[in-house]
Amino acid sequence: ALEETGDKRLGEEALLAGLLHDVGKLILQVNLPEAYGEARRRAAAGEGLLEVEGELFGTTHAEVGAYLLGLWGLPDAIVEAVAFHHRPGECPSDRVTPLALVHAANCLEAATPAESPARCAGEVDTAYLEAAGLGERLEAWTAIAAEVSAGAEEARA
Repeated sequence: ALEETGDKRLGEEALLAGLLHDVGKLILQVNLPEAYGEARRRAAAGEGLLEVEGELFGTTHAEVGAYLLGLWGLPDAIVEAVAFHHRPGECPSDRVTPLALVHAANCLEAATPAESPARCAGEVDTAYLEAAGLGERLEAWTAIAAEVSAGAEEARA
């Protein structure tokens, strides 16, 4: 984020939001291990994780995580990034925020080979990124994600 915009605060918020964006998964797994295990199994079998979470819990890991971070008093930009990282188009913001960066990174990471079955579909909301002025960066970010993935594969070998 810092490299993209030169905004140190945005960079710090994006880093923290990226680290915390899936904290809701941890909360659900720790507090409801059997039910969340079922959600993960169903997602691994091809169902959408957010849809399964909604069916089983009436909420998603993104909403649970955002709620907790809001209770802790984290900045709104971080809470927003966690809440909407799978569905950024539902967020009213149309500028470069931690949400835009976390969404892109989350989807690009999910599109690379990974061991965890409960990943987002890897679909980047290009309309949202375009509105935030980041659409032209997607190709470069995709190349970086591919390099990182290749390096990780080499390290495992």
